[in-house]
Amino acid sequence: MYIDFPEVHLTVQGMEHVVIPKMVTIRQKYDAGKITDLARHIRFQMENNLENRERFRGRRICLTVGSRGIPHLVLILKSVCGILKEWGAEPFLVPAMGSHGGATAEGQRELLAGYHVTEESIGVPILSSMEVVRYGELPD
Repeated sequence: MYIDFPEVHLTVQGMEHVVIPKMVTIRQKYDAGKITDLARHIRFQMENNLENRERFRGRRICLTVGSRGIPHLVLILKSVCGILKEWGAEPFLVPAMGSHGGATAEGQRELLAGYHVTEESIGVPILSSMEVVRYGELPD
């Protein structure tokens, strides 16, 4: 799709003192292809890009979940967690959103629930905490 914007002639007071950098016209082309079966695509990518599935067996694996409105978030999380569980891992989710949800553990759980991301919908625990570990201190 190409949008042809009309030329605009506008006088702005003081503009004679502003240096405008050189600009170029660009066109953006969108890929018409799309993933028709997201769960199958995720499985394909994991199976073909993660070597040595045995290394996941018995390991706790954290997936972070933000509040950016990612399309199909539940399907993505459920697919990845399901595959990791098949491989013998113990996946869990951690909210990763800073001050969203009132910067409280419960508020972030509620925010995720608003995206339908719950322990029940994904099938793994959600470990939400605002605890911190202090590793050091910068000098004044």
